[in-house]
Amino acid sequence: MSAWSSLHDGSTELCDFDAVRGLVKTWVHLDGIRPLDEVLDAPGIPHDTANLYFRTREGLTPEGAQRLLPLSRAEVPDEATFRDMVAFTAPDGHTFSVTLRVATGEIERVGIYALRLPAGRLRRAAEADAPRVLRGTVATAASASPCPRFAELLKACRQLPARTHGTDHSWARRIPAAMARSGLTDIGMTIRVAVCGTDEKADAFWRRCFARATPGLIATGLMTAEQITAAVAHLDDPAFSDTAWMMVTCWGRRPS
Repeated sequence: MSAWSSLHDGSTELCDFDAVRGLVKTWVHLDGIRPLDEVLDAPGIPHDTANLYFRTREGLTPEGAQRLLPLSRAEVPDEATFRDMVAFTAPDGHTFSVTLRVATGEIERVGIYALRLPAGRLRRAAEADAPRVLRGTVATAASASPCPRFAELLKACRQLPARTHGTDHSWARRIPAAMARSGLTDIGMTIRVAVCGTDEKADAFWRRCFARATPGLIATGLMTAEQITAAVAHLDDPAFSDTAWMMVTCWGRRPS
């Protein structure tokens, strides 16, 4: 992870963290468009697979699909499917991803991500027979925390990607309502809560996350260095424990 993030001063490291399984995925935002050779030739990159994400500057077009999808030997979708893809991608650009084997550069999978969808655009989920499952993280309520300084740090870490990348960490709580509006039934929801202060390995993860977030928190004025230091110091207290993020999983089924 550091091999990529060290390429540019503006890079940001992010993690997907499951309350039960721990660290499940790492991300590096390279703060701009970078040459592909530079990314793949970085020292220390493991020789397995990597996901690379590219932000395009135009909407999805038939010509673009013809150019991008065959990279993984995939067929271009039929006209009806393509219209559906266009309807669910932003007209001013979408996110395109490739999963490739680092050692050979062979592309195993490509993906087009439907981001920044307006409310009520999950209608197509009701047209599939299989259950629809969505997952996301939300922050716990800072006002209910017994440790206000630590709660403010978590709150600031939630606000930071919202300011720099437009991330909305409250969307997961709205999934059941969106599924219901889309016509799904048998909607269910579970929540797994991540806890800080009760596990040395988990706390090491949180310390690293806070250390990586510190420059951004200070630069955006969300917190001062002194406030961050005081908040992280709670992890040194054997009596400390508090909730952090919640992993929300929701599912629903199309009526028969």
